[in-house]
Amino acid sequence: MRRGVRVACDIVRRVYNYGWRKLWTCLGPVLTGSQRKAISPISRETWDAQYRSGYWARLHDVSEVPHNSMIVGLLSRLKPNATILDVGCGEGVLFLAIRPYGYKAYVGIDLSAVAIMAIASAADDRTTFIVTDAEAFTPVELFDVIIFNESLYYLRDPLTTLRRYISCLAPDGLVILSIYHDSAEMEKLVRDVQAGLSVVADVKLCTPGGVWSVLALSAGASKHSNGGTMKDV
Repeated sequence: MRRGVRVACDIVRRVYNYGWRKLWTCLGPVLTGSQRKAISPISRETWDAQYRSGYWARLHDVSEVPHNSMIVGLLSRLKPNATILDVGCGEGVLFLAIRPYGYKAYVGIDLSAVAIMAIASAADDRTTFIVTDAEAFTPVELFDVIIFNESLYYLRDPLTTLRRYISCLAPDGLVILSIYHDSAEMEKLVRDVQAGLSVVADVKLCTPGGVWSVLALSAGASKHSNGGTMKDV
């Protein structure tokens, strides 16, 4: 009962603060059943087959622009000209958004050889793409920024893997995560990844395609925290 009251109060608050149109933007995908399904680990063979068939071509859609743009914005504001590790880079959609703003070095890793093949031609002396399992990969250098862009929840043990990658951050380094909200499990994951870390930025994006949390986290003391910011697109 109490949970139901809280949900009702939250809906009223959203109507009051944002209006019906923006409320529908946030809740429409849930009410119409168009939100993404729960996510779980996928085998290398399945990833390859899906990329080969064009299933993940939707990641190039305009609906993906808001959360990718927020990641790029956080990078350019908090860590310009950074060394970047992009965990689960896929066909390089985020990389292509980052490239015009520059970086010191970029390493993109993905389990799918088919996905990496699609972006491999962009490799140069500052840009590397590697086919590897994120849960087995061990970086040989430290990075200013490590990104999990809708990739953390495909891992078998996301929190353990995240903690391991945090040890690969340079001093004052950041982890940037984009997490799609499609279930209570995703809400819990957002809370869990913040435990023991300093929140540098916490942005929730409501779009016609769904709701994302974009987080910048530091293992050290936070200097830029602006948790709770809501962006409506």
